Amino acid sequence: MKKGVLLCALLALSGLAHAADNVKPAYTGPDCSKKDGDIYGRIESGIIDSFQLDNPVNEKHMKYFNQLSGKDIKIKVTRLSSIKINKKEARSLMMRRAKMDEVKESDIKSSGLNAQYLGGDLYLQYYLIESSKGFKAIAKYYSAEGSCGNDLEDIYIISDHINGHTADFSWR
Repeated sequence: MKKGVLLCALLALSGLAHAADNVKPAYTGPDCSKKDGDIYGRIESGIIDSFQLDNPVNEKHMKYFNQLSGKDIKIKVTRLSSIKINKKEARSLMMRRAKMDEVKESDIKSSGLNAQYLGGDLYLQYYLIESSKGFKAIAKYYSAEGSCGNDLEDIYIISDHINGHTADFSWR
């Protein structure tokens, strides 16, 4: 009896394992950290360009720029998360871009922003950017399906590391 129950349980689990092999993971947007994922280098160039926009030059930003650009500097990009945003969020993002580019709301369609932001799926993605010169940051990007780093919104510089400590291990 025990052998029969065990055999049935093993067969059931085997069937579940085979069914799980056929399930494809949900698409969560492009992975720009892969070598061929960001063929135009928009993730790296977006970060580097962001530190050159200041006039007059900001010394702190110049330090970050120098940690990212130059001969023999290696940059590693790691996708931390990616989630599809809804059309309301995409519209808000489009309006932010229009304001930055001084595009009037009445000119959004003719400017192409409408098609760029509302013409397909957009993904909110966070990337860890590290350079061989000690630069570390998390960048908040929006990417379109099949395209990387379309809109860089925020850069969070990781400037320090502190070891954490919890007084006790508790299930509360």
